[in-house]
Amino acid sequence: MPFLGSEIGGSHVAGFTLGEALSCNYGIECIVVCPSPSAIADEARGRQFSVIPSGERPTYRHSLSYDLRRLASRIGILASFRSHDAIIHCNDIQALKSWGPAAKLLGFPLIYHHRSLNPTTFLKRRVFSLADYSICVSNACSENLSCVDRRTVVLDPVGIADGSSRDAARASLVADFGLDGNARLIGFIANFFHRKRPFFFLDVCAHLASQVEGFHGIVFGRERELSEKELRVYADGLGLGRHVTFAGFRLPPSRNVAALDLLLAPALDEPFGLTLVEALLLGVPYVATSSVGHKEIHGRWGGGRMVSDQADSAHFASVALDVLEDPSRVVLDQIRRARARQELSPKRHADDVMRVYELITAPRAALALAVGR
Repeated sequence: MPFLGSEIGGSHVAGFTLGEALSCNYGIECIVVCPSPSAIADEARGRQFSVIPSGERPTYRHSLSYDLRRLASRIGILASFRSHDAIIHCNDIQALKSWGPAAKLLGFPLIYHHRSLNPTTFLKRRVFSLADYSICVSNACSENLSCVDRRTVVLDPVGIADGSSRDAARASLVADFGLDGNARLIGFIANFFHRKRPFFFLDVCAHLASQVEGFHGIVFGRERELSEKELRVYADGLGLGRHVTFAGFRLPPSRNVAALDLLLAPALDEPFGLTLVEALLLGVPYVATSSVGHKEIHGRWGGGRMVSDQADSAHFASVALDVLEDPSRVVLDQIRRARARQELSPKRHADDVMRVYELITAPRAALALAVGR
């Protein structure tokens, strides 16, 4: 698994969860190629993966000229695996663009995990075509890859490890930030992109603070397009200073969800929505915008309430209040949660990926047999 950046995000967590499941259930070794030192390298080593330093500067994306200059070096790194039955997994389009050509020149099978909703420009179509198979996290993502041969696209929601204890997670959060143990914890979990709408979350909190006894908002995430300072200033302007805690980026994500009384997910154009899945598996109610991946999750498993993506903060808050009054109306019962847990387990995800491996390697094995004759 090659990565370009240094910080951990949702694609890294999903990729590493898959790697652990493949290792545990099928004895497959997961090797991470990334800038080192980096948070990605530290997390990979913490999960007992082999880490190979890429020797490249950490970044979200490389220019085409940089990719061309680094091609020989990348071929050299991947060539060390030619004596093994190696398969290359690219967890985002930028990794596919940078490392896909080296993998193809060496003849390695190449899998791309599509977890985004992007305009399919000519260049992106060429990048997508590098992959032997694309694994899409949702129907929305699969439709976004309509430019790709449908025989090479597989729909497979990521596996979710949901082992966090709600009581332990809450106690840890309360202790770490000196919170009132009886507070009603309402959370936002996402890095600070405009699309995730952290300002909107704070607007909703402004409504809830005056109506929910013991209300306290928790913001999990790190700076991206927006800074934490900007959000703090905005929260102070709403009079939320002592009612909101900025908890930073914390792993594992499921622990953050488990500590909450209610998860709010106001993001727009969400490809899937891992936090919603973690919430429904943990029995944490959610309120989310009714757009693409969120609708797919809610329609398939439930576990919360949907709000129009055109709704204002007052309406969003009114739905949140309704859920807080009686969470049992939306939280999955034990039978439905057990069914969702099975459908979304890392083991099930690994099983499906192994079937993709068979699809990729079967033609190569047949060709090798024919040549041998």
